[in-house]
Amino acid sequence: MKKKFVLVVILTFLLSFVYAQLSFKIEGDLTAFKKPSRLFINYNNGTNGITDSVVLKNGKFVFKGKINRPQFAVLTVYPLLGDGPETMAWQQKMTLDNCTFYIDKGVVSIKGRNLATAVIKGGSTQKEYQRLQDQLAGFNREMKLYQEQLPALRARKDEKAEKEVFSKIREIRVKMNQIEEDFIPDHLDSYVTYDMINQKAVVINPDTFEPIFNKLSERLRTSDEGKALQERINIAKRTNIGKTIMDFTQNDVNGKPFTLSSLKGKYILLDFWASWCGPCRSESPFILDVYNKYKNKNFEVVAVSLDDDRDKWVKAIAQDGMPWIQLSDLAGVKNKVAVQYGVRAIPQNFLISPDGIIVAKDLRGEEIEKKLTELIPN
Repeated sequence: MKKKFVLVVILTFLLSFVYAQLSFKIEGDLTAFKKPSRLFINYNNGTNGITDSVVLKNGKFVFKGKINRPQFAVLTVYPLLGDGPETMAWQQKMTLDNCTFYIDKGVVSIKGRNLATAVIKGGSTQKEYQRLQDQLAGFNREMKLYQEQLPALRARKDEKAEKEVFSKIREIRVKMNQIEEDFIPDHLDSYVTYDMINQKAVVINPDTFEPIFNKLSERLRTSDEGKALQERINIAKRTNIGKTIMDFTQNDVNGKPFTLSSLKGKYILLDFWASWCGPCRSESPFILDVYNKYKNKNFEVVAVSLDDDRDKWVKAIAQDGMPWIQLSDLAGVKNKVAVQYGVRAIPQNFLISPDGIIVAKDLRGEEIEKKLTELIPN
């Protein structure tokens, strides 16, 4: 009896392993490419992000691999010689021929004049994705026209026109968001839906995000990815407005341990940033202005850096003239405090009351001073 039980366990494990390793093959024929070019593919195999490439010969190509479940993929054609994905400027990348689709078990067929106009045939997930893309196609074309205007506007420093273009892009994005939201209720067991929801989870507002997540099928919610996303929702709940702040200790620039609770009784702006984060550095002048105005009014700033290079971290502090408390474990995006607070994108910040309650989150620019003016009497 024991031998039979062991055999069943082994067979179950082997079957689950086979299921987790879905073999795929992508076959393509692009008639516009008579001369050799290099074709790059990007996707996730369930463990790692994968980048692979082949040389297009008479427009024909083949990719093979394994995935754990239907995965989103991007194909892009680059010149055979010259800059590739790592070195090409983003302005040039915007002009390259590309397409997006879903890899599933079995064969994916991509045929047409080029990638942008190719007919893509694959599994059921690709069919779902294609239906969504057909609805978004007109908006994508309109958005691309506006995006193509940006390099020239930046080159001639026409900030007014650039703002107007960004405003148009945002209007289009709002319409696209609505189409995506309308797609979700009829596809609650689709990885297309799961991936769309997961993309919106960079910064999680649990009040609006969790109800959407809870509508997903049990299969998706209880998958390893689903469980990980649920844990991120739980962290977001613990760091929501009205919650008590989580204490921590991390070293400052001099290697001396600093504990957040040592500032109990003060208003604290807990700011997550990094030397390599442009938007974070753009916020520094606003934080400096607030710091100088309120530092003698029971207010302190504690900055946690997601740097992994001490020299770059310290140099940025000096360049931006940031005199407040600076902490880092130099673990990069795996900074322990960032993980504890569920911070996966920066800049992010938390405004904490003297009794350790989060009273505001993700304040930008002049919003910081506006909020402090409400809380701290002149």
